Amino acid sequence: MAVTALRKENRSSEVYAVAGVGSISIINAGLVVYSLYASRAVGRVLCVFNRSAYLQFNDRLVCLALHELGAGPLTAQLPKTLTALPACVYPDAKVHFNASGLMFENGHVLSLHSANQHDGVIRSVTLMPDWAEAISNLRNQLPLPHDGMARLFSEKAMDHSLLNYTAPAVRSLLQQISAFIVMPLKQNAHFQFDTEQFIKLLGVGPGLTPSGDDFIMGVFTCLNLLQHDACVRRLWSAMRDDACGKTTMVSCALLELAANDEHSERMQTLIALLVRYPQSSQRSVAQALNGIGNTSGWDWFAGFSLCLEAITCIDKSTAPNNVPYRTTCCV
Repeated sequence: MAVTALRKENRSSEVYAVAGVGSISIINAGLVVYSLYASRAVGRVLCVFNRSAYLQFNDRLVCLALHELGAGPLTAQLPKTLTALPACVYPDAKVHFNASGLMFENGHVLSLHSANQHDGVIRSVTLMPDWAEAISNLRNQLPLPHDGMARLFSEKAMDHSLLNYTAPAVRSLLQQISAFIVMPLKQNAHFQFDTEQFIKLLGVGPGLTPSGDDFIMGVFTCLNLLQHDACVRRLWSAMRDDACGKTTMVSCALLELAANDEHSERMQTLIALLVRYPQSSQRSVAQALNGIGNTSGWDWFAGFSLCLEAITCIDKSTAPNNVPYRTTCCV
């Protein structure tokens, strides 16, 4: 849906129960926020954390976030002046979009009139011929966290219960992606993904975005970046219904956005660093990975880099009947 720029208006300020803050305006809003704004959606506060809250509008979510968390497709980003969420944001509070923005049940409004629209799409990029090899070398040099799926790269991965469980699912997912990509266009139009194994990644791990989901998001990003968007569409279509039942609402929403090539500001920064590597530094990449969730950035990078390796192996493969998937990781 096309979204027109919001008209700025002068309105009287309202006082909120946040120290040192008068009227509050959202400074950045994502595509999902504007879509719900346009439809004047009605919902409630689903859950509240220290730096963010999720608002539910039927089967769609908005993340109301402090400035430090950055912008995103789901996000209504608050100004830097706030160090805590407004007092009007509490669990189960009713909320709806009106002409001004987000109105809460106590009458407080978070204005959208001066908000910028976050653009979460990754634009076309030019990749160096040896870029995939550079990313492979990078992952072998990075200090991997103990938790999550990043240790799929490690020889000791199979000592990890999460990786023991997910390894067959990862193998199945990457092999089927490879098979889809090497097929002629007329044949892959009838390709059916067998989800029995790889849907086991959905919802695996702790947190709002479990490790398995972050891994899949990394796979989606890699495929979109390399212009295999048809593969992403077919893959997400095959697993969408399972995702809604197996993982959190937040993670399911982010999976769909990743499939549609929509990303948060932090993720865009990470992708830009990876695309420029080795011009960007190993340290800057590690900092960006650490800045996304507990292990979410690393889990995403596991999916991204292993998918990149699988696709690179396709280009090197000369035997069409062989499964074009080779990797040095433990899967």
